[in-house]
Amino acid sequence: MGRRYTWTHSAPIDVERMQTACSSLLGTHAFGAFCKQDPPPDDLHCTLYAAEWRREGRALTFEIEGNRFLRHMVRILVGTMVEIGLGKRPPEDLAHLLQDGRREAAGRTAPACGLHLLWVRYDS
Repeated sequence: MGRRYTWTHSAPIDVERMQTACSSLLGTHAFGAFCKQDPPPDDLHCTLYAAEWRREGRALTFEIEGNRFLRHMVRILVGTMVEIGLGKRPPEDLAHLLQDGRREAAGRTAPACGLHLLWVRYDS
């Protein structure tokens, strides 16, 4: 994929640390630390069914499945987990951030250039 569709990093990233952090995301949580707060969302609760990092050659892919996502939620989760992969935060930080709920405690927002919506399912 070209530069327009990926977020590149030159430092080595520990995918195992990021995958360990993902386990705390599964289930229903208030994702206040992982969403844009202006304007504040009416409901911070989302249920995540899957969250997984994969290495494909030199590329990393993050797939996430949930019942809904807040504004910038996936990008902030990715930015925070990249900090974990770079060793700037411990993997258990995601669980603490879910409890804390403050956006300023989470990591940076990953750029949108690497975000791809694969599919949407509507339940009736």
